[in-house]
Amino acid sequence: MSRLEKILFRSIWKRQEGGVAIIFAFFLTVMVITLGFALDGGRALEARSRMQNAATAGALAGAIEGDVPADATAEAMDYFAANMPSGQGTVTYNPSDVTITLNNGNISVVPTNFGMPTYFPGGAGVSAGSAGTLNVSSVAVAGTPTGTVVPQSLLMVLDISGSMTPWGGGNDAGPCPQSGQNPCARIQALREASIMLVQYLANLPNSANNYSVGAITWNSALMNWFDYQPLSNLQSIIDDLNNYLQPQNGSTCGRCGMLKAEELLATSPQQTKTLVFLTDGSMNTLPAPPDSFPTGLPADYNLGPLTGPYETAFNGLVWKCHDIKDQYPNDLSVWTISFGGDVLYDPRNQRILKYCASDLSQYQHAPNGAALSAILGAIGTSIGSVRLIQ
Repeated sequence: MSRLEKILFRSIWKRQEGGVAIIFAFFLTVMVITLGFALDGGRALEARSRMQNAATAGALAGAIEGDVPADATAEAMDYFAANMPSGQGTVTYNPSDVTITLNNGNISVVPTNFGMPTYFPGGAGVSAGSAGTLNVSSVAVAGTPTGTVVPQSLLMVLDISGSMTPWGGGNDAGPCPQSGQNPCARIQALREASIMLVQYLANLPNSANNYSVGAITWNSALMNWFDYQPLSNLQSIIDDLNNYLQPQNGSTCGRCGMLKAEELLATSPQQTKTLVFLTDGSMNTLPAPPDSFPTGLPADYNLGPLTGPYETAFNGLVWKCHDIKDQYPNDLSVWTISFGGDVLYDPRNQRILKYCASDLSQYQHAPNGAALSAILGAIGTSIGSVRLIQ
């Protein structure tokens, strides 16, 4: 290589060295900025998530507290602060940054303008500065039955066949939920638990205008019922339940009870309806005179065979459940309950009750009176509980 070529080569190499340094400096700057945005963005997303969770907790707590504005607001703020302490995770705020509003039984919690230091000015959706402002507004709104929860009707369809009585063998339901007798008859436990459910609903805010209750007590020989009554008639409802839930003789005709339920559902004052069907034994009777229903089983029945003794009685209940659910596909919630030990002796009992329920989770077994009270209490909570609206 000549001297001139060596000089030219060295000149080009030096120029390339300078270019590499410039490129490296450029990409290093981009990487640092990207890392800063990633760190700020991750911290901002985490802060937003905690803010939303805290707002949700505050709204639910405030709505559950009730209709007294000062109490509901204080409870909402307490729960918000407990779930998002100021200074945790570098986020700071003042109580005035959390807006809590009560409106017709609903409570909203809206946190805004939370301070969070940022690595880079203007990063991750926050304003410029060493202590940027987390420019986000999370919203949580919860409602009680006085708010957006629609009015509902409750229809109880309750077995009073002979096995519910002491002389019929139904003496395994103790201890009773209120009386403390041990054991007590299933019919007594059912009476006390049913009244407890109605009283729970009556204690909800403005329940008199939101809910109505009807009941059917059934066996093969006797059918009693009272039409839907508003909860403003609470004492009348309790008196009827006390009168109708008494020891009786008769066989287990589930189709009898559901035939009457189909009739009463059509008269519900509210569009949204809940039906609770309870029995303690195997289906062994059809209505007299018998009504007609298809042979076989509905196409959507897939819970196991119903063949065996009293097969037509089982099929009759399944088809009536099918008819009722088909009439109210969107605005009827069906709960089914098996009560006591007898119902477990024949697996067909649980199969049909699971089918009749709106969902498998809405079939429950109560081995005794205390369990029955707990199940009816859970159903009452599902009817009247506070819900997250937004």
